[in-house]
Amino acid sequence: MRTILLLLLLSAASIAAVGSVVDKSYGKETAAGIIPVIDTSSATRKSAVRAATTGKSAAKKAAVVDTSSAKKAVVVDTAAAKKVAVIDTSATKKAAAVDTSAVKKIVAADTAAKKVVDVDTSTVKKAAAVDTAVIDTSAAAKAAVVDTAAVDTSAAAKAAVVDSVAVVDTVAAPAPVKRVQAPPPPPKIYPIVKPAIDMVFIQGGKIRRGCPNLDGAGCLIDERPRHEIKLKHFLISRTPVTQLQWASVMGINPSHFHGNDSLPVEQVSWNEVHEFIRRLNAMTGKKYRLPTEAEWEYAALGGAKASGQPFFGQRFLADVAWYEYNSGGRTMPVGGREPNELGLYDMIGNVWEWVNDWYDRDYYSTGQINNPRGPRGGTDRVYRGCAFNSGEQHCRISMRNFAKPDYRTVNLGFRLAHSP
Repeated sequence: MRTILLLLLLSAASIAAVGSVVDKSYGKETAAGIIPVIDTSSATRKSAVRAATTGKSAAKKAAVVDTSSAKKAVVVDTAAAKKVAVIDTSATKKAAAVDTSAVKKIVAADTAAKKVVDVDTSTVKKAAAVDTAVIDTSAAAKAAVVDTAAVDTSAAAKAAVVDSVAVVDTVAAPAPVKRVQAPPPPPKIYPIVKPAIDMVFIQGGKIRRGCPNLDGAGCLIDERPRHEIKLKHFLISRTPVTQLQWASVMGINPSHFHGNDSLPVEQVSWNEVHEFIRRLNAMTGKKYRLPTEAEWEYAALGGAKASGQPFFGQRFLADVAWYEYNSGGRTMPVGGREPNELGLYDMIGNVWEWVNDWYDRDYYSTGQINNPRGPRGGTDRVYRGCAFNSGEQHCRISMRNFAKPDYRTVNLGFRLAHSP
């Protein structure tokens, strides 16, 4: 009994010393940290070994049991966690797959819509754009679009076909139509016949020519000085040459004003008048010509029968002349006003009249006295009288005018002269 108690005490002492025992044999701390100091005595050593072994075995078993339990718990927890994780992952993957599928579907739908938009845009680009209207892409795919406004010159706009439907491409707007003025009708052709020309015999004599005013007031420098001249007999036409007389010789009527064959011919140059005279002389065998400036003024003043009164003895200019006051802005048939003392009509008014002379401003100062024929040369030819568009101040017999030989205008004609 005592021996048993002693063993129990020793075992208790051994267990109490387990915490920090150092293995003196190896000089190391044991893994369990429970090896006691070995008594050198055999009995003590055996008892201690048994106790230590028993304690160690029990500790190991407890440790193994705890470790196994812990491992099992860890394994269980890990398995559960893995299962949860797997479940969660699966759910997440499914959710992600579902979301991805939905997103893919949405993206696919958007992509399809984009394709539709691209198709529609392509269709619109291939059709001709109209600035003032929005083209429905569905309608553009079904109908031909004609561009009559702004034209897209890009290659897409020049496509000939859109969705198997022809599209008219107008590269450029049509040029505006120019109004072409119809050409004037061809001139009337007259038969060439010998015209009837009424000539008046003018008895020669002397007269004072030039500005009638002694002081020269109201006259131009080329109308002065007033001086006396002497002329032989001559013949001069009663009226200016008419349109019918001209056309009978030339075959055409060049005049601006029409409506009556008795209108004075106009728009004829000095050169053309001489061609008319050449043909007329060939037809008649006579020697028609233009009057000299001196002959014209002598006849206009009334020659030897001159009364010395203005307007040929008439009271008003309108009684003897067509001018701006009474002409209505155009030529009038010849012989419509009162004649002068020699029975000549339209010596002033209606149309100016070419004469044969060259123009020289100072000719009145240096010219001949007997049958003056004018300067020997010059650049301009003289015409006398006034016209339907002249003012009263220009309708004086002494008034002189001049122009190039090829000049023509609507208020310039002529009359004929002839030597006996």
